[in-house]
This record gives sequence, structure tokens and C-alpha cells, in this order.
Amino acid sequence: ALLRHISMHDIPETTRLGVDEEISSKHATVLKWGLLRGLQYTDLARSYLGLPRTLEKTRIFLSLISVGKTNEILQKELGKNIDTLKNLSVDDDDDDGGSIGKKADELKYVAEVMTFMTGHGRFKKDLNGSDLSKDAKKICRTAINKAEKLEKELREKMLEKAKEQKSADPKKTKEVWMEKDVRVEDREREEARKEAYSLSQYL
Repeated sequence: ALLRHISMHDIPETTRLGVDEEISSKHATVLKWGLLRGLQYTDLARSYLGLPRTLEKTRIFLSLISVGKTNEILQKELGKNIDTLKNLSVDDDDDDGGSIGKKADELKYVAEVMTFMTGHGRFKKDLNGSDLSKDAKKICRTAINKAEKLEKELREKMLEKAKEQKSADPKKTKEVWMEKDVRVEDREREEARKEAYSLSQYL
């Protein structure tokens, strides 16, 4: 519930980092399997990126489980959840025109989390003595490739739809998106006020 809450909302940094410290220093071991299982959901990837200490703990946990479990979580379950996004259509988008864009962002975050799991860009001495096996890294890279490929396809759908709308009625399209931007900004300001308070219940 906490990961989904953080993933869905823009939490003030000081509050979010406070929660991150609390989880990573006091509750990570108890939450081990919850954190690992959370990797299989595309909509939770953003929350891991917002909790850097918890993300690192999760990477360490991933390095300690069997390749079979890693395969189950990342290749089977995450792969299946990525596949469910293949048939997304811009014609079914929500009122803010953001559904398919949000899913494309989710896939981008998945790729970033999986890249972190491989220890990419870090020296071995900086991995706290916990590095994924070659087989586990291969599973992560498979997930990265799958997420990036589908993200590209979804963004191409968005671009094509935008071109069609512009061709149909350039003036109307601009007015509609201006109205949507105002609604989104108003909603985000209201949510930001609420989230600063609501997240405090987890501290």
C-alpha cells in the first residue's frame, strides 16, 4: 500500500526521504518479500526510484535469492504485467490524455529500476558485497529490453494520435489541451496539499 501511495502521488521530498530512512533502517528485513514482489508491478517502479535507500536494500535482497525466484518475479510476473500494456489504445485514453503516457512512463521507470538492480555504472566495491549473478543480470536485462521496446511503441502511438488531431483541427486541439493542462495543474496542487498530511501516517 505504501509503495503504491508513493508511486501515485508527488510526495514532498523531505517526507519521502523520511519514509525511505524508516523503511530501510528499521523495516526492510520484515518487508523483504513485499519489496521483492513489488518489482513485478509496473505501476510501483516509480516509488522505488523515489526511495533510494529502500531501492538499494531491494537490490541486495534480489542478489540473495535464487535465480529461480528472480526469474519468477521478473521474467514471469513482471513480463506478464508488461505484456498487458501492449494493447493500450490512445482512443481509450482518459480525460487528461494521460493514460497511455502514464503507462509509457511506468515502463521507463521499470527499465531504470532494473538497470539499478544490475549495478550498472557502479564499481563492485560500491555494491556492499552484494552483486547479482550473471543469470540474474541477464533476467534483468531481458526486462529492460522488453520495457524499453514497449515504451517506445506506446510513445509512437501517442505521437501518431497527436498528428491526427492536429491535422483534423489544429485550433480545437490546442484549446482542448490548454483546458486539460489547467485541470491537471489544479488537481496536482490540491493533491500535493493532501499528500503532505496523509503520508505522515506511515512515519
